Amino acid sequence: MHSTGEERVKLTLMINIINGWNRLAVGFGFWVEPEAAKAARAAV
Repeated sequence: MHSTGEERVKLTLMINIINGWNRLAVGFGFWVEPEAAKAARAAV
């Protein structure tokens, strides 16, 4: 894959942002099990 330096920086920042949100969600107990999410969607 060929990418510019700017694209690599943007990709790296997006990965870090997603990782940060995931760490906050798990740390504060906002984790949702996939089975529970499917059950909630099916109930609607």
